[in-house]
Amino acid sequence: PEPGLGPLGGLCGALHYAQTQGFDAVLSSSCDVLGLTEACIAGLMPGPAIVGDHPVIGCWPAALVGQLTAWIAATQRRSVFAFADHIAARRIVAAVPLRNVNTPDDLGAGHGD
Repeated sequence: PEPGLGPLGGLCGALHYAQTQGFDAVLSSSCDVLGLTEACIAGLMPGPAIVGDHPVIGCWPAALVGQLTAWIAATQRRSVFAFADHIAARRIVAAVPLRNVNTPDDLGAGHGD
């Protein structure tokens, strides 16, 4: 809806697009997480649901676009966790721990398992 809204703004844009194009839902993921499996994605459905320790990874019904637009307009909180709680999204636990990669060292971590 406007620049500077972080992940919630991106999610709002994706939900708007999904709704106008006839899609039922949006699967969101951050670009710095490795290890997202098909089983984890399946566990998010039906949405709304998030991976508990990685809230940007979620399944969001397109019908939530109005609620998210209103949330963004009504609060300065840009927390995906807060919005997920507001809509009572389920939280799942990934069976295989996901890796958050922010540095070259993070990328190399975990490769000796």
